Amino acid sequence: MIVNSARGCPRDPFPPGMMSRVAVSKQCLEPLWAAQCHLDVLSCAPMQTVIVTLFLLLAANVQAEEKKLEQLPLAPGSYSIDGKGQALCRRGPGGSSLFIESPELVAVVTAEGDKFHVDCYREAGVLRLEGALQGGALVAVGSGNKLALTPEGGAVTVLLETAKQKTSAKWARVTPAASGVATGIGGVFLRAKDAKKLRTWYAQHLGLPLSPYGFAPIRWRELDDPSHIATTVWATFKPESTHFDGPFMINYRVDHLDVLLKKLDKDGIKPERTEDEPGNGHFAWIRDGEGQLVELWEPPSDH
Repeated sequence: MIVNSARGCPRDPFPPGMMSRVAVSKQCLEPLWAAQCHLDVLSCAPMQTVIVTLFLLLAANVQAEEKKLEQLPLAPGSYSIDGKGQALCRRGPGGSSLFIESPELVAVVTAEGDKFHVDCYREAGVLRLEGALQGGALVAVGSGNKLALTPEGGAVTVLLETAKQKTSAKWARVTPAASGVATGIGGVFLRAKDAKKLRTWYAQHLGLPLSPYGFAPIRWRELDDPSHIATTVWATFKPESTHFDGPFMINYRVDHLDVLLKKLDKDGIKPERTEDEPGNGHFAWIRDGEGQLVELWEPPSDH
């Protein structure tokens, strides 16, 4: 991240957001990796090629499922139901499913090829529905039951028909779409006379979880997507550090840095510099209204 003391550590070869799905396969293939330790270099290379190929095929499959879910009328976020109730839509672990939760409906949508599986959890049990996209709407049916998610004028009409009841409600998105804004605190950086001593004090007395690299990664879950674990970095810097010029600096997470920079440019605010770090995100540094240096960070999807 910003305090990139971890540079030089081997990076994972898989795309961001893949690890929760790939982890299972890694466990299954762990004996194969272990077996390589007992082989010479020549015999090890083909084994690595086979395993890497398997992982790449799995990665391609997961990414295809994620693309498919993006076509659904509902996107991750908070919704109001008919202007009064509340509902939540969020991605499942690994991004391969979509959870839909409201007082009247709890369902999980998964993609498989051109079809969608929908499991609706009811008091009487689980309804398994099979569906597909029809003109932008998701229509899933099974055993006389039906679930339809139909986009209408910026909202989504959610229709559920069972043998006992039929309900219909309009879901309007509450969570604003990505618009180039700060979404949280990405880091808190302090300049210290003795950086090591100060961070040790915070770890000892306040319990900050220091990493082997000397900073504290504070993990938290996003309100609109609880399956996503994000990180705020707390770190101390030596007096001679040139990373920032004041006694402290705040890093702000932003949703779309390019959009935000265009908005700032219209307001006459120019970045002092920008930087792209593969696997670590996009950065920019600006001055606030009192001249303090501010770091802007658009993290990759797995941060």
